[in-house]
Amino acid sequence: MQGDAGHERETKNGQKCCAASALREDAPLILRFFMIHNMTMRIGDRLTSPHGLTSARWMILCTIGEREEPPTLSELSADAMLSLQNVSRMVTLLEKEGHLERFNKLGAGRAVFVRLTDKGRRAQETLHTLGDHFDTRFLHGVTPKAQAALAQQLDHLIANLESFEHELDSTTTAAQPAGRRPGDARAAKTGKQK
Repeated sequence: MQGDAGHERETKNGQKCCAASALREDAPLILRFFMIHNMTMRIGDRLTSPHGLTSARWMILCTIGEREEPPTLSELSADAMLSLQNVSRMVTLLEKEGHLERFNKLGAGRAVFVRLTDKGRRAQETLHTLGDHFDTRFLHGVTPKAQAALAQQLDHLIANLESFEHELDSTTTAAQPAGRRPGDARAAKTGKQK
């Protein structure tokens, strides 16, 4: 991709190269994923800012819009792979801006659900168009067959990361001293030990 216009940058000595070419050939693959993440967030912010949104809010609105039924905050957190605290903060901002509303369902206990408002649905339609434009530019030169294979591989990598995160969670929990493990405070309050 070095010679592909739009994918190169100029170095101090005037040579053209893409950012990834600065990495050693044996550099961990994760560094390229960090680059992709950072660039997608920057570009996403540039695309959404004229609409008063950010990449993170884009993800929340579209995650809600993709569901058949309004999710709870916990479900939204799981779908977006973000902490409940981050999701709650973003939902609060989107609610203040009139894109979302929180509500309770009869018989669902204290669970809080979120749904798009009319303004949120209009924003999601705009974001869908922006997403199509982003995909076209991001996947420029990648054949439909390669795109399908990439999507499959990314799904596989996401599943691997979820598994890795669960391993880290259980290792971290086991390594913490008693009284500092997740759930220990809850057990101390109820008098029940795990």
